[in-house]
Amino acid sequence: MNIAKYVKQADFAPLPANPTAEIEAELNRIRKGTGKTRPAQLRSAMQKLMMDDVGVFREGPTLQTALDRLRELRERYQNDLCIDDQGQQFNTDLTEAWELGCLLDLAEVTTLSAINRTESRGGHSREDYPKRDDANWLVHTLAYRKSHALNGASDIELNTKKKVDMSLAETDPRFAPKERVY
Repeated sequence: MNIAKYVKQADFAPLPANPTAEIEAELNRIRKGTGKTRPAQLRSAMQKLMMDDVGVFREGPTLQTALDRLRELRERYQNDLCIDDQGQQFNTDLTEAWELGCLLDLAEVTTLSAINRTESRGGHSREDYPKRDDANWLVHTLAYRKSHALNGASDIELNTKKKVDMSLAETDPRFAPKERVY
């Protein structure tokens, strides 16, 4: 079913009684944090970690160490964060801290997905799994939070969705999967 047909017949998902409560609570948690760690410190540590250990060329043990370190950064974000501006308007400190939380989420999903995918394909190169594995990995990987609580717990679940539709590759060789070569 194509997306246009689906959208025409799909119903809206019901909203909770207070749909903004969770986000408001998170913004208040950040604003009122009394820790000692500045968002810029955590962002810098996360950026270095992702560049050094979760770049294009990856290896399982290094990825696992990176995931553990990301979870430590997430714990510091949850429990030791502070910002200078406590205001409600034009608060760039709050915005930076909020964005950091989103980036930590994405970094964790990226790293967990890289650990899970035991092959090399496209921009993902596992030095411990150098070959592409179409039999097992010509699929879409989807990441979900098992719960929507913003409590810092790692609760990411990875699932795969049916095999990738290769019909375009069959009609246009530019889109056919190829071995990675440098």
